[in-house]
Amino acid sequence: MQLTYIHHSGFLLETTVCTMLFDFVEGTLPALPAGKPLYVFVSHTHPDHYTKKIFGIADAAARDHVPQVTFVLSDDVPENDVPSALHDHTHFLKPHDTWKDALLQVETLVSNDTGVAFVISVHGEKSSGTKGQDLQIYFAGDLNAWNWDGDEEDMALIRIYHEELARIKGQHFDIAFIPLDPRLGDEMIQGITDFFDTCGCDATVVVPMHCWGQYDIIQKARAMSDRYPYMERVLAIEKEGDTFPLF
Repeated sequence: MQLTYIHHSGFLLETTVCTMLFDFVEGTLPALPAGKPLYVFVSHTHPDHYTKKIFGIADAAARDHVPQVTFVLSDDVPENDVPSALHDHTHFLKPHDTWKDALLQVETLVSNDTGVAFVISVHGEKSSGTKGQDLQIYFAGDLNAWNWDGDEEDMALIRIYHEELARIKGQHFDIAFIPLDPRLGDEMIQGITDFFDTCGCDATVVVPMHCWGQYDIIQKARAMSDRYPYMERVLAIEKEGDTFPLF
């Protein structure tokens, strides 16, 4: 299994049974593994998470001998953006929705900003944490502890964050993609700490995203492992194109 960081919140995850592309907007798309179906996820339509150019990936996939491309999109993506040739391979998910096929089961949480977060089970790919369980992935999109200045509006957003994570409380994820946004200052790690401590979730690997190219904050978060031991699980992304073998 291999994870490639592309840009901002864009990642390519290759498993033994399929490949998943998350919130790809810009940067260099790695070569797509031949012979494995590709799933393209879009969590919401903010321009740092979505461009309708993604539908051109279907042509690139065909050249790379990818047998099938499936688009799994938040329902705020305009249906008119989808080329007619791809309609049968595109699925729009609203918050608290479920979709599945032979390889994936995808559930959604509501974002406290825009769109959805994805909770994904990959059938045929074994979990690193729970014996007999399928691989489990959490991709937050813009669901986060948006604690800008601690005012009442921020507290309302954080309550929504906790309510949504309560739906997956106690669940172990092999990979959890969680925002680590430098604009939040000292509160930038709250999305991660609340995920583990307040909301009782767990993850083998934490993938920091939404870092706005400020990779030094990842090292700052990892350095907090004396207080928060799970910070050691945060991937040490340093630049676009970084690739990490997992498990």
